[in-house]
Amino acid sequence: MGISDIDRIVLDGLNLRMKYGTGIATYGANLARLLQKMHLDVDVVYDRRIVGKADRLKRELSFFANLPRWRGGRFPGRLVSRIAEIVPWAIDVARSPEVAEIQQEIVIPRETLPNHPDGAGVLSVSDLFRKASAKANLFGRPLYLRLPAGSALHLTSPVPIVAKNAPTILTVHDIIPLRLPYAVNDPDFRFLKQLRVIAGRVNHIITVSESAKQDLLRVIPLPPENITVTYQPVRPFEGFVREMAAEVVSRVYGLTPDEYFLFVGAIEPKKNLPRLIDAYLLSGAKRPLVIVGPDGWAVKEQLAPMQGRRAREKIRLLGYVHRILLTALLSQARALFFPSLYEGFGLPVVEAMQLGVPAIAGALGALPEIAGGAALLVDPFDVTAIARGIRQLDADSDLHTELRVAGLRNVTRFSDEACLDRLTSAYRAAGIRIPMQGDT
Repeated sequence: MGISDIDRIVLDGLNLRMKYGTGIATYGANLARLLQKMHLDVDVVYDRRIVGKADRLKRELSFFANLPRWRGGRFPGRLVSRIAEIVPWAIDVARSPEVAEIQQEIVIPRETLPNHPDGAGVLSVSDLFRKASAKANLFGRPLYLRLPAGSALHLTSPVPIVAKNAPTILTVHDIIPLRLPYAVNDPDFRFLKQLRVIAGRVNHIITVSESAKQDLLRVIPLPPENITVTYQPVRPFEGFVREMAAEVVSRVYGLTPDEYFLFVGAIEPKKNLPRLIDAYLLSGAKRPLVIVGPDGWAVKEQLAPMQGRRAREKIRLLGYVHRILLTALLSQARALFFPSLYEGFGLPVVEAMQLGVPAIAGALGALPEIAGGAALLVDPFDVTAIARGIRQLDADSDLHTELRVAGLRNVTRFSDEACLDRLTSAYRAAGIRIPMQGDT
């Protein structure tokens, strides 16, 4: 296929399908927005079960209904039903499944696909990601996927899937499961297996930081020119009204603007919450700490320091909040605390800077690179160092102003225009010509 034939990009829906989204889901949505700016059509391929391949309406209904699999009744009916499932499943794995296009004509889809990018089409292959994982684990090979004509595949994480007879691009955000195996939930080393299966078979790799690129080169033998650093596209806060945000923070959460600190992230070991909570209490800061984010794993252990009376009085746990409310909370915070053990990018730090909010960030991984000298960096393993940083931002108004101004300058590195240039270079390296406005 010639490079001029590509006018559509298919993104994997592994993270976009999740109810509350993830950092990678945010990346996928922003990537779709940039691709559309590049005059490329965008589809997302999901793994929902579909029925009635020749019946467009039935296919649409079955996808959005997400029908459960029929398990059958008593033996032998149950055995027959299982065979009826396994045989086509195995054939798909062996032969390269073909995606089915899902119309969006009757069903109102928002509740089913809350993270689906605006304007993107919907494709599906029943059980796609489990099939791909099984093939990688059993045979050490990726699942080959047949896409619509004129398409290329862009994987937003190391899913072992390759487009058949079309270019495939892979984004690697980080190799945290290899750098911090004690801080992730990957007992079977699935990340390493799938990374080894997919990295050498794609046309080009994107990383979201130079740090992530160098990490990847340490574990996968690849020519450096096969990897392009694009950074992460960061969506502007369009239509944001600061005065309204202050009212939301006050009325909904009972917080005073500029009089609280904020942590944003999943409750999981790599986010370093136990040390942050201990450091906050040690710092003697007067402003309360607000923790926002969905439950990840090992939640009980991460929140163990909250058992004390002083912690319960000074720290508020809000759990997951909608993006609109999160933006309001972030915009009105005195500072963002983000002392992660390791990050491949660190989106909350950039979003805080967009809103003129200073940040404390961990000094490992990509965070120093992304912060660009505009955040207060601390050793994430040192509670005393984190506490010292908190005291500085709590009391030093001059430092607060200095970091605020520096942060607003730094975020221009992650503008749409800058990311579009880097993304265009990556796609060209993958053999994809980017159509320009007015092309015929």
